[in-house]
Amino acid sequence: MLEDGLVGSVSSAFDRFFNHLFATGVAALGEVEAALAGRPGFVWLCDDAAAAGARTGGGSRPVRVKHGMGTTIRVSEMDQQTPASITAVSSFDDLADWHGVYRDVFGVDPRSLDEWRRVHLALGPTGDNSLVLHLARVDGSAAATAAAFFDRNVVGLYSFTTRESMRGRGIASALIRTSHAVASARGVEPALLQATPEARSIYARAGYVEERVLPVLTFP
Repeated sequence: MLEDGLVGSVSSAFDRFFNHLFATGVAALGEVEAALAGRPGFVWLCDDAAAAGARTGGGSRPVRVKHGMGTTIRVSEMDQQTPASITAVSSFDDLADWHGVYRDVFGVDPRSLDEWRRVHLALGPTGDNSLVLHLARVDGSAAATAAAFFDRNVVGLYSFTTRESMRGRGIASALIRTSHAVASARGVEPALLQATPEARSIYARAGYVEERVLPVLTFP
C-alpha cells in the first residue's frame, strides 16, 4: 500500500512495464505522480470513481482502454505455416535482439535492457523458469516478441510486439500458439492477457474472450 486507495509496485527507472499502480477512488489519483516520481508506469483505474476522476480531473493525460481477456488453452495439432522462425530467448544476445524489437515498437528507453537482463536471469531458464520470452525472426532479422509469465496454474501473455513492416503475416498468431504450447507442456490451461483495442481481434481468433474493460493511464 502506497497511499489510501493506491497500491502497486514501482521498480524501474526506464520501463513502464515494471511499474504498475492500481487506484481506487478519486483521492488516490492525486498521489500517482508522487508515487511514480517522474518514472514511466501504468496506473490502472479499478473503480468507477477513479475512472470518472481521471476523465474529469482536467489533466492532459487521456484514459486509455485495454481489454482483459482469457481463455482455456487447447493446443491444436494443425500445422499452420508462418514466415517466422520462433525460438525461446536463452542468451544475452537473444535478449538484446528481443529488446530491440520491444523497444522500437513500444518506444521504451534503451537503458531498460539491463533491467530486463536482471529479470531474465532471475525468472528465465537459468532462474526459476517462470518467464519465457520468445523471439520471432524473419530471414534472420528480429521481427516480433512475446512473453509468457507463469504464476501457479495460470499463464499471462505480455509484450506481444511486431515490427510494423512485418505485420499482417500471421506472426503474432504464431507467437500465441507457441506460448500456448509451452503452457500446455507444463499442464497449464488458464491464460490471461490485456489487449489493446487494435489487437483484440487477434486474440479473439485464438480463443480469447473479453472478461472486462480495463481503463488505464500511462506515464509518460
